[in-house]
Amino acid sequence: MPKKILCCLLLMLLPFTGCWDATDVKDMVIPLIAGFDYSQGKYIMLLNYPVLGEAKEQSDVLRTEGRSFGESRIDRGNKTSRIVASGDLKGVIIGEELAKRGTEGLFDYLFRFTTLSQTVRLIVADGSAEDIFQVEPKQYRSVGENVLDLMRNSGQNNFIPDENLHRFKINVYTAGFNPVLPVIKIHQQDRIEVTGAALFKNIAWWQR
Repeated sequence: MPKKILCCLLLMLLPFTGCWDATDVKDMVIPLIAGFDYSQGKYIMLLNYPVLGEAKEQSDVLRTEGRSFGESRIDRGNKTSRIVASGDLKGVIIGEELAKRGTEGLFDYLFRFTTLSQTVRLIVADGSAEDIFQVEPKQYRSVGENVLDLMRNSGQNNFIPDENLHRFKINVYTAGFNPVLPVIKIHQQDRIEVTGAALFKNIAWWQR
């Protein structure tokens, strides 16, 4: 009889296991897109994320910087105590200056980021990624939604490449293959459009 009682008690406790680690979404940053720039000797990282709990859904941008990508991540910890749900990230925008300077350090950082989804879309900005993040599109709740919708439509309607982190990694390390990423640009201040493609040779530099 005692064994049966013990089993019943264990079964009753099962629904409660795993609940102690739950985090309120208001205590989290759930990013749609990230941006990376290089300016004045520093690496800049940006996250566009929805602001939850508002009467009208809005979005915000978290900006951090440092002399390395690791330092920019530390700076993020200094600016917010909220947990960043990096596994929900859908897209990464690489600023033109960083792309021309060399992206080896950036992709080494991304490839080592184990929580990052391998289906994250990769995009190059004509100009800085930060300029893209400052756009306030009229028909979207956030610039992140605008960019991701643009990538989905562009991949279906024309020859603009729709590249993600997984395919980029394969192409980079496959002899004879050069990854190609879409290039986006601000149009009329409140619109973003695809303007072409960026060819990466190895992983360190690009040309259009």
